[in-house]
Amino acid sequence: GLGRVLQTGLRTQFGQVARLLSETQYEKSPLQKKILKMIQRFAWIAGGLILALFFIEWARSQKALESLIVALTFGMAVAPEEFPIVFSLYLTMSSWRLSKLGMLVKSLPSVETLGSVDVICTDKTGTLTEGRFQMTELISYGDSGDRGFIWLASLMACEENVTDAIEKAIIERARHENANLKMPGELGWALRWDRPFDQTTKTMQHIWINERTGGGILVIKGATEGVIDHCRISTGDLKALDEQITTLAGRGQRLLGLACSEFTVIDESPPAAVNLNFIGLLVFEDPIRNSAIDAVRKCEQAGIEIKMLTGDHPLTAHSVADRIGISHSHDGLYLGQQLAEMNPQDRQNAYIEGSIFSRVTPQQKFEMVQTLKNSGRVVAMTGDGINDAPALKLADIGISMGASATDAARSSAKMLLLKNDFAGLAEAVFEGRRTFTNLGRSFSYLISFHIPLIFLSIVPPLLNWGEIFLPIHIVLLELIVHPISALTFENLPTRTQNKNRVLISNRRVGESALSGLLLSGFSMLAFRWFMNASDLETARGMALSVLIFGNVFLIFVESWPTRHRRLLLTALSLIALQILMNVSPMILHLLHTQTISITKMLVAVAFAFIASLPTWLLRRNQID
Repeated sequence: GLGRVLQTGLRTQFGQVARLLSETQYEKSPLQKKILKMIQRFAWIAGGLILALFFIEWARSQKALESLIVALTFGMAVAPEEFPIVFSLYLTMSSWRLSKLGMLVKSLPSVETLGSVDVICTDKTGTLTEGRFQMTELISYGDSGDRGFIWLASLMACEENVTDAIEKAIIERARHENANLKMPGELGWALRWDRPFDQTTKTMQHIWINERTGGGILVIKGATEGVIDHCRISTGDLKALDEQITTLAGRGQRLLGLACSEFTVIDESPPAAVNLNFIGLLVFEDPIRNSAIDAVRKCEQAGIEIKMLTGDHPLTAHSVADRIGISHSHDGLYLGQQLAEMNPQDRQNAYIEGSIFSRVTPQQKFEMVQTLKNSGRVVAMTGDGINDAPALKLADIGISMGASATDAARSSAKMLLLKNDFAGLAEAVFEGRRTFTNLGRSFSYLISFHIPLIFLSIVPPLLNWGEIFLPIHIVLLELIVHPISALTFENLPTRTQNKNRVLISNRRVGESALSGLLLSGFSMLAFRWFMNASDLETARGMALSVLIFGNVFLIFVESWPTRHRRLLLTALSLIALQILMNVSPMILHLLHTQTISITKMLVAVAFAFIASLPTWLLRRNQID
């Protein structure tokens, strides 16, 4: 064979896609950046306070070992090691649940980003529709009234080895019309030149020759306007054709134009695709997915904007959007060619305001994602082809759709949806939102818990009250808080699917801090009260009891208004632990505490309840 090199390297279409991919870098999620910054800040503050506490104790007592123990106890209390552990665990468990929905997660932080999505840019065919094409009609045009010839031309417009769903539908319909159907090769035709799908005109060309007759035929099929641009057609016929196309596309049917030109083979050069005869319209139906209707409704109720990207006629896309329920207007419908003719500012406005985008190029998809991100939106982008790869990589969440997705799309995406179904994508977004909400609950609980640890580790030594907590108590409390923060809130249901703009609002941080401060105050009050009336070990046991019962109430405060069996089980486990700590001589000896009476136990419960009550009153009308 002979070939002509038109462009090389980055100047080729494939090279342009590769350039966009190479210039696009993955970024840390917003929550990753916040947690890293928070941990670094905590580490510096904790390090400074540990050193300061050590030198203060050393200067006062002149006992280096005891001063070191006090400082290390405080260091164990203030270290925020639970935050990254909880973050990783929640995302891991969410990824496991997503896998059961047919969603494979390549990057754990993408689960958190998924819950923050504002805009979903989705394909139509196979995602919002079933991708199960059925050819319903062949409409002939022009001088050719021979349907047999038009059917032959439609077969010539298909690949010799058919894999595309639309081309399979054409062959199936042709066989239905003609039981004795013969393929072009069986009639003496041989495919000589094959011009592949053109991204600009949305058409493809095949050129066949018949060695027996010396004749040839050029056949082109594709987007109706792209085919018409190659044709010789009168103004009157063009007007009638446009009206027919508008009517059919308005019904939601997918249309392909078909044109051809016969010629005599003279030399080895292919003829130009100009002045062709428009001979037919191929009409297809692609049923919408019933599951997509409910999924779209839930997404829009949750404040998620949906933008449809399709290669179909804009009126077909408009009809599908109407039937599925995607919010849109006639002014929000844009054609790729229309976008290309706009100035940059108008094009950016179109990307933001539009809802339906028909026949857009890979570069326009990339530019759309970039514009939406620059406007402050969190963008999810779906795709399955090589041309989708740059936009998938640039998007906050790139989602490769379907088992037939290309390797380029899969490698660029952060998530792989094995089933090409919008309902699965919507479920994944809501799973991400639930994970985000529960992360906020867990982090809020950790804030409430850490404040008493910090206060009770640093304030009593500085006030020369003695040590309320020893390292063994910090270890015990950490053994309590780790499973609670990691497991209790992990899979709780939420009462709303609305997006949480921040993981923990300033108000929620303040409410959690209030619980922690009150719990600290009542624990120190119990310690001082019973220190004066009893001994150090009894007073220490009272302070520890207030904290443990306080954790019971914190669990219900932080999960309010959710009710779940695991919350009750966790609370009962803590109460059982407190009873065991109060009756086991071995544990009492290990913790340097004494048995406290039922009356004192009830006092500890009352202190813990009062400490958590203000925060519960502030949150009782809030919805997670």
